Amino acid sequence: PKGTYVAYGTTSGAKANKSSFWVAKTDGTGTPVMVNSSTNFASAVDTFGGYYFADEDNLLFLAGTTNTKMDLFHYKLSTKALANLTKTDTATAAPWKGGKLESDGGWIPANGKFLYYVMGEPALTSGKYEGLYKVDLTTFAGAWIDKTIYINAESSAHSDMATVAGSDNVFFVAYKPGTVQLEDLYVFNQS
Repeated sequence: PKGTYVAYGTTSGAKANKSSFWVAKTDGTGTPVMVNSSTNFASAVDTFGGYYFADEDNLLFLAGTTNTKMDLFHYKLSTKALANLTKTDTATAAPWKGGKLESDGGWIPANGKFLYYVMGEPALTSGKYEGLYKVDLTTFAGAWIDKTIYINAESSAHSDMATVAGSDNVFFVAYKPGTVQLEDLYVFNQS
């Protein structure tokens, strides 16, 4: 939020199918930290994305073996502590053991209370339907808001979400699985 750090992924040479995940200070001081070290993740984990800083010391991101087999993690920069937040499928803790989430975008509203994801869980939905997932940016506890609706993430649904200044309401468009593709307007209260 203050621009102190940057999180980024890299690929190189013969390992172009493998990516590394780094955090570095934006002023060029210090040594960048490789988050996906062997002590943190199994060697099969090579897909990282959705980097969101809750504040200058707390980073949330997705990691997995493919973009449809991921879990959500919390990394504390000051202590280098890593926590698995979603623990889907057989994932129990770091190192990662295999998740089932697929994210099509995330955002932190202006009030900064929660991080929201447009997320699918292929193990339960065959990858066809996506719902809303939230992470409290104080406790870093996560929970599904709704998994029974379909958000058309292919049309950048996460950018179609809307909040109103001074309000806890979030509005979005979605439809229920099993119906024809007629969309309705939904709202939920962040509190």
